[in-house]
Amino acid sequence: MMKLGKTLINILKKHWWVLLLPLLFFIPLDKVKSLVKSIGGYSTKVDKYLSIAETLYSAMAAPGTDEYLMFTILKPLNGDELVKVYDAFGNKGYALGGAFFGGYSLDLFGWFNKELSREEKTQMRNIWAKSGLSLSF
Repeated sequence: MMKLGKTLINILKKHWWVLLLPLLFFIPLDKVKSLVKSIGGYSTKVDKYLSIAETLYSAMAAPGTDEYLMFTILKPLNGDELVKVYDAFGNKGYALGGAFFGGYSLDLFGWFNKELSREEKTQMRNIWAKSGLSLSF
């Protein structure tokens, strides 16, 4: 019994990080990213646009689109930054289960088309006009 305890302690000393894995299911992804960024794991320029793209996705993917959040984070961006957000968003599965489970893959503008009202699309077009991208919503 004593030998088993010492062996377990030695394993934990070497692989202590394994104990942290279950926490990943309870800690929000943005908190993990900010921790990694603070350690120096991400480029802040790339992470900024990826973070905005993920925020947009979260605002639309959850039940009840958060239009206020979407407009708030996009309005201050210039045309080049908007292009970087669009590129960072890429294509994401739309509908229950995403593209893999019978949904279909849409770019950011496809998501706008599905999630925004006519008036909101007009407001969004005014923001994205400075990007120079072909607006399909």
